[in-house]
Amino acid sequence: MFNFFKKLYKKFIDFKLLLFNKSIDSQNTEIERKVKIINIYSSKNINIITLFISIVIFIILNLLINNFTVQSFTEENQQISSEDISFENIIDENIIENESTGTENESNEEIMENLNWYIEIPSIYLKAPIKESTNMEILNEYIGHFEDTSKTKGNIGLAGHNRGYKNNYFENLNKVQKGEEIKYKFNDFEKIYIVQSIEIIKSTNWSFLENTTENKLTLITCVENRPDERLCVQAIEKQDAEQAEKQDNVEAKAQDTALQENQANN
Repeated sequence: MFNFFKKLYKKFIDFKLLLFNKSIDSQNTEIERKVKIINIYSSKNINIITLFISIVIFIILNLLINNFTVQSFTEENQQISSEDISFENIIDENIIENESTGTENESNEEIMENLNWYIEIPSIYLKAPIKESTNMEILNEYIGHFEDTSKTKGNIGLAGHNRGYKNNYFENLNKVQKGEEIKYKFNDFEKIYIVQSIEIIKSTNWSFLENTTENKLTLITCVENRPDERLCVQAIEKQDAEQAEKQDNVEAKAQDTALQENQANN
């Protein structure tokens, strides 16, 4: 009998152990299931976070690229605008203003005429543009042409500042010497003149600008601290000057011959 209860007790213990092991196995299975669930959710969260970070980075890069593109476009437009303004300024400087009519726009032929109208004096390193009229606005930018004088044949009258203004083209005109060359160009008309006379004249003396049959170039500018006087440089066409020089030589030679004959007779 005792053995019977002993065996029964042993089976009971074995059964409890079996139940306990099953319970442990069940718990382990549950834990593994939860761990798997956690891993799945963690993986999903990581993917979501990665996607979110990628979207944020993409948006930031897109904004930076757009900002750089807009800035570059703005700078290019500003550069183009500044170039356009510079080009317009150059064009404006070449527009001939007509004081008698008060208009600023003139024909392309007149503009081209102005671009091909200049004087050059090599001895004082001067090459300057010429423009019609001798008013203050013209003389600030150009050498002015006396409107009542010729532009080609005859007496060509020009005036310019020599100090105290924006452009003082005649600042060294007082250094010009007799016999030096002056080049004058007006469109297709181009001549070389030789300086013949340098004089100080009254500001009211307009006789030097009167028309002549001889081809002349008359340059007039102010005299420092002498407001009532002007420096007047006159040059004659080189061909005429050479002929005049030859004539002077002939006359001088004739005078020498006559003097020698008189001395021989005496």
